[in-house]
Order: sequence, then structure tokens, then C-alpha cells
Amino acid sequence: MPIEDLPEALQPKDMTEAYALQDHIAEAYGAIGGWKIGAPSAEAEPLFAPMPRAWMAGDGAVVGEVRRYRGLESEIAF
Repeated sequence: MPIEDLPEALQPKDMTEAYALQDHIAEAYGAIGGWKIGAPSAEAEPLFAPMPRAWMAGDGAVVGEVRRYRGLESEIAF
């Protein structure tokens, strides 16, 4: 069930809390399949987030009602 809005008392107060929460969620999902890295502008410090392997669909996968959001996104790996 999607969360419409996280109660203010549970919202991270700073990046340290946000990354700690992100680490906790990543640990719960197990193996990391890749990383999302980006910045809102060329001057901003890049942010990063693990992408759990459990959230990924491999080559030839049929993605149906199991996934709430569906779409294609190309990635550059190096």
C-alpha cells in the first residue's frame, strides 16, 4: 500500500538521517543490483541510492501487476 505522506515526526531531518534510513531499507531487501547517482544541477553535490536486485527485472522478464510503476530507463554503466 503506497504511503501518501510520511508523518513529519518520521521524516529524516538531514542527509545523515536520510542515508541511515536508506541503508536500513537496502539491508532489508538484500543484494544490491546497482546504484542511482545524480545531482539536481551541475553545482550540486551528487546524491546516491542503492537499487536492490529484488526491485529489478532481468532480460526477458514479464512485468505485470506485481510492479506498481512500470517503465524503461536506460542506464550507463562504467
